[in-house]
Amino acid sequence: MNLPALAYDIDLDDEVEATVGDDGRFVFVRVVSRSGNVAYRLILLDGVVPLASDVAKALNGIRALSDAEEKVSDRFYVFNMPRSADRKNLIGRLDDGERSGFWKYEPSSDDPHLTDGES
Repeated sequence: MNLPALAYDIDLDDEVEATVGDDGRFVFVRVVSRSGNVAYRLILLDGVVPLASDVAKALNGIRALSDAEEKVSDRFYVFNMPRSADRKNLIGRLDDGERSGFWKYEPSSDDPHLTDGES
């Protein structure tokens, strides 16, 4: 599985259109159909230790809502949130970690499952 750690506006299991480039490799053109998944990128702030009990507990809370995780580096994580995830709970946990000074986060694309004012 490869979560969109560095790509924007595309998520796990989205159906995409691609063309073949001059070098024979596929080149992304557009998203044809959205899967309903949204990846959340989370970067630990300088000085934050991932194994410290309070940080580990906060990360585990996010893992409990996610169906896939990719650890890009010691400080950079990507969590996939399926359509069925409790997004309000997720955003609350992400915001709590940000307010606590553990991390900064962003979604890979707009989350269609959040209502206006819930972000």
